[in-house]
Amino acid sequence: MITKKCLWDDTHEFEVKDGEEYKVLCPKCYYNIYINTYGERYVWYDFIRNINLFKKLHALSELIDDNSDFNVNYDFINKQIQSVEKKCRMCGKTFHTGKDEDFRYLCKACYKKFYLPLKDYFSVKEIEVILTTIKNDGGDMVAALNTFLQNNKEKLNQH
Repeated sequence: MITKKCLWDDTHEFEVKDGEEYKVLCPKCYYNIYINTYGERYVWYDFIRNINLFKKLHALSELIDDNSDFNVNYDFINKQIQSVEKKCRMCGKTFHTGKDEDFRYLCKACYKKFYLPLKDYFSVKEIEVILTTIKNDGGDMVAALNTFLQNNKEKLNQH
């Protein structure tokens, strides 16, 4: 076990097992700060990459009221995070991604549900065509993906 300091609050120390060195937030901050506050709007990579801006944004959001000078600072920092609001092609929910990540077209949940099962077997363009077809056909998209995977077992088994 390794003892680490939390990136969000360096007064928090936490233990990680061997192979879990990638964990940079203590469990409390991971759930209370990332998951509950920012997780639905920002991908993990963007959150960690901009963690100092998120800390400032978080501190300011606690101080802001409608007539506060903090509103100016809050808006300025919020714009520095530089995210783009997009609509998921599969579920239609709004999600945020970095300005330099225009290729993203799925929210985190749909990425896990629809993209990852295909990732090892098809190219990025092929996956986009497959998912667009499944979406356009309507109906139960998970069942359609499972049917597609079943029908393409031969290609999947070649890998």
